[in-house]
Amino acid sequence: MRRFCEELYEYSFVGKYFYQKKDKIIRLKLQAAQPVKRFFNGEWLEWFVFIKGLEFFQELNIPVSSLRSLHVSFPDDTANELDTFFPARGKTPLCVECKTGEFRQDIDKYLGLRKKLKLEPERFVLCIAGLGDAQTQGLSSMYDLTFVNESNLVEHLKKLDW
Repeated sequence: MRRFCEELYEYSFVGKYFYQKKDKIIRLKLQAAQPVKRFFNGEWLEWFVFIKGLEFFQELNIPVSSLRSLHVSFPDDTANELDTFFPARGKTPLCVECKTGEFRQDIDKYLGLRKKLKLEPERFVLCIAGLGDAQTQGLSSMYDLTFVNESNLVEHLKKLDW
């Protein structure tokens, strides 16, 4: 853990790093730069999903495009940003929205977005960091969306028709 924190400091993700050897306590102060704040406020999960998706498609030799932070506009003058979007040649695209914090208040928003995009529930995925496997299954059966966590995302991708 100490080495990891030192690397965060070396790469300027944290502005200050203190290690109290006697008590084995590490104190970190997050870097104030906006890119670093965005990363720790959830952008890390978007990158994680994006990279895991690319690795999955590459491993199976599936030709796919990949987009991150895609801005879409709809005929009703609404607009949304899609965290990750994978349009595959001749197949229905995959959209993955990422959440590292509270997500429950946004479920209705995502249901509406899925319908606007005309995607089946298994192709509109909410990846919620730290959500338990039982919760992902329960929420997926309750709503017309697919819930995954960072651990079972690739497992879900394997179930889809590519």
